[in-house]
Amino acid sequence: MIALVTGEIGCGKTTACRRAIDLLHEQEMPMSGILSPARLDASGNKIGIDALDVATGERRLLADVVPSGGATIGPFTFNRQTMDWAIGRLEEAITDCTRPGDRSVLVLDEIGPLELRRHVGFAALLDPLADPDLVLHGMVIVRREYVEILEQRLSTTTAHEIGVVRNGMR
Repeated sequence: MIALVTGEIGCGKTTACRRAIDLLHEQEMPMSGILSPARLDASGNKIGIDALDVATGERRLLADVVPSGGATIGPFTFNRQTMDWAIGRLEEAITDCTRPGDRSVLVLDEIGPLELRRHVGFAALLDPLADPDLVLHGMVIVRREYVEILEQRLSTTTAHEIGVVRNGMR
């Protein structure tokens, strides 16, 4: 089953996913994939996005407001090297999920306009994600406005939506 963690921009989807990851770690559930927490300045303003490998804790700058030659969404420019690293980590995580007896939960934060409108970013991972023989368990973060498009792409898998509203889940 794949849980689609949905909500509006800034409602706390990544934070809710992080809490779920922490709870699953406490139950010794293996986790792999990429979480994309916001990078904040001293005033709490979002100035970037990190890519965090949930299995190793390695963290790299994925996007910031300084142009770096990568794809842009809103004020953010995505770092190509970090995106390639994150895609590689996700490909390894999908491979790990297919090993016999593996109970790993794949985390993918987030599928959005880069993937579903521009067909870049994590777009190459959508076909493996849609294969129920490859990904048995996962948490995928997606903005509410892209849920229907993503559900169509994942039509062969069992996906359940978990909505996040500011300060909680519904």
